[in-house]
Amino acid sequence: QELDNNIKKKHPVDKGMDLWLSTLPNKKDLRASLPIHWPDNILSNSKCTALEIAVDSAYFARADTIETLVSALRTRRPQLVQNMNDEKLRRLCHDALDVVQTRACRVERHVGAGLLGPPIRLLAPIFDLINHGSSRCKTLSRDGCANASFDLEIGEGEGDEDDREYLVVRTIRDIEANGELLLDYGESARPAWRCLASYGFVPDYRIPSEDEEADEEQDEGDTAED
Repeated sequence: QELDNNIKKKHPVDKGMDLWLSTLPNKKDLRASLPIHWPDNILSNSKCTALEIAVDSAYFARADTIETLVSALRTRRPQLVQNMNDEKLRRLCHDALDVVQTRACRVERHVGAGLLGPPIRLLAPIFDLINHGSSRCKTLSRDGCANASFDLEIGEGEGDEDDREYLVVRTIRDIEANGELLLDYGESARPAWRCLASYGFVPDYRIPSEDEEADEEQDEGDTAED
């Protein structure tokens, strides 16, 4: 009863944050899906030299970032981590970086006069639940292909709101009722090994055979006649 009352007293933003946090994947499952945490023998069994090189590079870059985070937490938030030893704190930082790596998106900022600034990474709750779909699908049915795009846009409100940037998702083709929104994650998801290294999954970029294309064309023709 006391717990229920505490939840009811929470600010709507806090409630929303709790809901979003509940959607995050299990830490162990997420860790197991990312090649940066794989043992050398598992990584070598992938038979992908590009993936191994990418993981080696990311490993050392992340090690530096982890030490920077640990030092910052010890210095700036000592009360939060005073009961954690360095090993536990490093693991906590790894878990946080896993979430950022797999849930954040890269967007280009418009700096005016038609110019684009350097891309930035954003972690936007709810938006980060939208799955990947390639914009380079070859299947005629386009099942599993990207059907929406996203960008930072300047608000059209009055006063101070004119300068606000919003992360906007727009459809790029018709979507059936209750259909799933799919976004192309961009170059970080191409080729397949880079998508695995970045997000922990291998996308379906399968190109249909001639027989499958013929079947799809026949199905579309039957639908048009109906």
